[in-house]
Amino acid sequence: MCSSVHAIFVLLSYERSAIEVYECCDVSGIGTVPVGRVETGTLKAGMIVTFAPVNVTTEVKSVEMHHTALELASPGDNVGFNVKNVSVKDIRRGNVAGDSKNDPPKETEEFKAQVRMSSLYHGKQHSAVCLTGLFKPVIHTLST
Repeated sequence: MCSSVHAIFVLLSYERSAIEVYECCDVSGIGTVPVGRVETGTLKAGMIVTFAPVNVTTEVKSVEMHHTALELASPGDNVGFNVKNVSVKDIRRGNVAGDSKNDPPKETEEFKAQVRMSSLYHGKQHSAVCLTGLFKPVIHTLST
């Protein structure tokens, strides 16, 4: 039996907007630009978003994909979005942005899970390996 895995966990559902932040840049003349992938929901200019787990709320000024302005970013889009009055020091890789008006993403203290990973050794699959002990993975999941 595996021991419990404790980790920071961001709760989201499929209807809510969720944008995973890959990096955050300070673009001269523009400001703070988080870059990430729209996992669920949509992202558009004028939307008020909350970043979890840092609990920073701000307005999206613009959304771009490959240097082209977008009216609406959909799931699967890799985008950069300009945000108001937020420093690059406030947002980091791994944060999740979501619509603050529609049950924004939030952090939970802990959860328990049984994690099994299949290992490969010289190209051959071996039995499942169980993660135990002090291993604390970063886990992104969607819940309904």
